[in-house]
Amino acid sequence: MKSSLPQLFLIANAILLSRYALLVMAAQYGAGVRRMLEVDPPFRPPAVPLIVTDPFMSMWSRTDHAYDDFSTHWAGATMPVVIIARVDGTPYMLFGIDTFTSRCGSHRLEEVESGRHTNSTQRSASKTSIADATQISVLVLPTTTLYLFQAGGVHINVTFTTPSLPLDESTGYEVISRGTTYITISAHSADGKVHAVEAYYENTAEVAVDSTLTEVSWSRESGDDSNVMRIGTQAQHVLGAKGDRRRISWGYFYAVPDDGGNASALQTSMTAWYKAACAFTHGQTLPEDDTSGPRRCNNDWPVLAAKWDFGQVTPGEIVSRYVTVFLDDIFSINYFGLLLPPYWRFAYGNSSVALARQAKKDYAALLDKCRVFDDTVVLESLFVGGEQYAYLTSLTYRQVLGAMKIVYHPVRKEPWAFMMEMSTDGDVSTIDVIFPASSQLLYFSPELLTRTLIPLLAYSNNETSIKYNLAWAPHHLGTWPICDLTPSRQEQMPVEESANMLLMLRAIAQRDTDTFKLIDVI
Repeated sequence: MKSSLPQLFLIANAILLSRYALLVMAAQYGAGVRRMLEVDPPFRPPAVPLIVTDPFMSMWSRTDHAYDDFSTHWAGATMPVVIIARVDGTPYMLFGIDTFTSRCGSHRLEEVESGRHTNSTQRSASKTSIADATQISVLVLPTTTLYLFQAGGVHINVTFTTPSLPLDESTGYEVISRGTTYITISAHSADGKVHAVEAYYENTAEVAVDSTLTEVSWSRESGDDSNVMRIGTQAQHVLGAKGDRRRISWGYFYAVPDDGGNASALQTSMTAWYKAACAFTHGQTLPEDDTSGPRRCNNDWPVLAAKWDFGQVTPGEIVSRYVTVFLDDIFSINYFGLLLPPYWRFAYGNSSVALARQAKKDYAALLDKCRVFDDTVVLESLFVGGEQYAYLTSLTYRQVLGAMKIVYHPVRKEPWAFMMEMSTDGDVSTIDVIFPASSQLLYFSPELLTRTLIPLLAYSNNETSIKYNLAWAPHHLGTWPICDLTPSRQEQMPVEESANMLLMLRAIAQRDTDTFKLIDVI
């Protein structure tokens, strides 16, 4: 019995520290989220949403712990985000797996580059020498995913916040169409001691290609912030491919780290994956930008990387830094020959720098709004159906909006919305897929449901280059993201699709007569 007491003490201490960390996290939220953080055992969804803004930008963690493997696209292809922390000089993996040490080992970056140490140029998915942090919890909310880790004597929160909020007077289409996700990394002392903390973020070009054999290029956007980094395909065949289970093969992925008001505490780099991560884990300055591109995505895996120095984190202090990420697909939908851009491009004059600037300006206000919204939804769900229902409500909210794209119609000068039928045919705006999602849209944003139905109504009303000659509602518009379906190629479901459409239109008219008037222009 005596020999087991030290072990029992360690277990009890770990439980107390975990409980303390959860209390610190819960203090930022209301009663609903606090209740969910206390559930034991917690709900573990089959896949945890990280960056989920549209069918192409849809990143999930499919493992029990964020450091068990790389995150993936919803269809399964690797789409990694890597996050590492250094606490008192010791590196800890938070997201992704350590593949870079197999290249640089225990050697400092300059030793690898000078040729004194060589290894395979291929990215290996095997575990190596960087220790994993301990994941304490993960919680999925309607707009936010919360992760909590312990790394040495520090608790680290990593939150992925996508402000896909309901439409209201202060949140319009320009906000919910941005496709931005804020990745916030926060640290506080877990043991009452002062700790030196640094954090590292990177993404490869896999977020912006369908094949890793694709040539990619990277650059910094000109403007008032040199930290606006982007990466994407060299060829840029915009809307040049369609199908199910595909990733995008055009456009650019942006990473815009914030310096927290201290420019000297932030470093950024666009370079080979092992160079940036190796420099960080060895406590070195991130390397200069790689200027040898373009090159294949899998040729030394070029990354957008950021390193923050949190300084000395004192007991009772919470230090946070964040990076804003988003995908600019340039044009989102080909609607019977008319190319439709994401709505934010209309709102910000086709300027990704303007979008990044506004996202930074809105960061604090949008996070507060997301916290209030998340807590409200969770509380209502708890009241109606209990904890399991609250979990499912949160996860479903992310899935529905993550299947949609909000665009700008340049002729009608208004927002439209489209939904993808994922993992079956990749159809655009299938009516019997919109129908089960309509209850959520009706509850939170009836107008968004209307904007989703208008492209189908315009098609069936012969307002496109392809004439519709059927006496019933169409099944869908094409294969994502191309709308080009002729009536003869429709999957004919006269009763179901017509009934679905009529029921949704009636529900809109009952719930919001002002929104229903939008359909009068069809």
